[in-house]
Amino acid sequence: MGDPFVIKDDIDLHEVGPLGCGYITGSGTVFNTLKPRPCQSIAVFGTGAVGLAAMMAGRISGCTKVIAVDIVPSRLELAKQLGATDVINSKKEDAVKKIKELTNGYGVDYTVDTTGLSAIMKNAIDALAQGGTEAAIAVTPHNLEFSTWNDLALATVRWLVLTLVTLFHKLTFPV
Repeated sequence: MGDPFVIKDDIDLHEVGPLGCGYITGSGTVFNTLKPRPCQSIAVFGTGAVGLAAMMAGRISGCTKVIAVDIVPSRLELAKQLGATDVINSKKEDAVKKIKELTNGYGVDYTVDTTGLSAIMKNAIDALAQGGTEAAIAVTPHNLEFSTWNDLALATVRWLVLTLVTLFHKLTFPV
């Protein structure tokens, strides 16, 4: 565990609050688990604090294609300002089809789902290139059904479910 630090009284907690959870969750998923290399690609589904942090971490890691997917136009605009190479409003167009189009039919190396919605988690798997990895990091009561043969084995993709419980047991997330 890192050293604690004190937020000075003149700092607005509304500005630094997301750093304690959303930014660390999103960027930590990319930097510490996915570990993309320069010239790879990433698509992030959901552009709240967690998703934007994951997206920025992908950009910092050297991903040349950083795709933000959301249904809120203002969030997509912010994603562009923060480094997304492409944005997709999945309310207006098929995100998987558009991601395949943007990657010459291949799909992306990594996807991050921050929504926890079953259909979106499935889209994140379907948007992967062969050998790609999805990180589903939303805490959700929703189930995801997929075929281990068709969706994972034939596509040779990896699906990671990151949970706070797993991190706690690894002693990397204190309670």
